[in-house]
Amino acid sequence: MRDLPPGLIPDNILIAYEVHNWRNALQVLSAAYPHEWEDLLSVLGQWRFSPLSDDVRARSTVRRLGRFDRALNVRGWKKRRIMINVIVDEAQHESRTYVIDRLKARVGFEIELSSDGHPFVENLEKFSALFDLQVLDIGIIMTDVGQMRSVLQPLIAGTGGGCPVLVLGLTDRPM
Repeated sequence: MRDLPPGLIPDNILIAYEVHNWRNALQVLSAAYPHEWEDLLSVLGQWRFSPLSDDVRARSTVRRLGRFDRALNVRGWKKRRIMINVIVDEAQHESRTYVIDRLKARVGFEIELSSDGHPFVENLEKFSALFDLQVLDIGIIMTDVGQMRSVLQPLIAGTGGGCPVLVLGLTDRPM
């Protein structure tokens, strides 16, 4: 993981999220996609976990996740279905379809809360394939900080390929 460049992430975000910067994702995102970075900072700054019981937190998280998703949607981050086709001797064959939670410009965003490691591996493989196909320049995964090992281990092992990935782990630290 790369160190976080000073000044790119506001303190309130650094308190609320554990941030991991793989292959300089943060630098690429902030420099090449400043509007998308501002969108994310705005939405991330408004969404928090509360230090509540697990049951209350789970219900509250689902409600807040809906608001988070709508806030991204309003800013042009849309769920996308990407179909990859292969042409052999003028015959077209569909080879793979990818669904990404949110995509704007060439920045992909996946949300995985309370899951085992399998969805993280799938997301990293998706980021890698779409990066190689020049559909995606950066992948972002947001998860519960308790799930961070499930995403960081396959990322470090190379599952994300060459795609820069920003990992955001939601914490319950008070602001």
